[in-house]
Amino acid sequence: MLLTEWLEEQGLSQGAFARQIGVTRPTVSFWCCGRTRPTPASAKIIKKITRGAVTAEDLQRAWELGR
Repeated sequence: MLLTEWLEEQGLSQGAFARQIGVTRPTVSFWCCGRTRPTPASAKIIKKITRGAVTAEDLQRAWELGR
């Protein structure tokens, strides 16, 4: 599942999610639109917070779609 989809499903804003994981809202926005990829450490946190719904492979796919 793409991070954007998960955020929408949860009714969670990018800013609120960013605060949960300790990054800025623009950082989350860049991940969602595929402009950048999270670090491996951030990807691990994202997987944990989303309870496995958003994986490193999903984040890679978002980056590939955004290119």
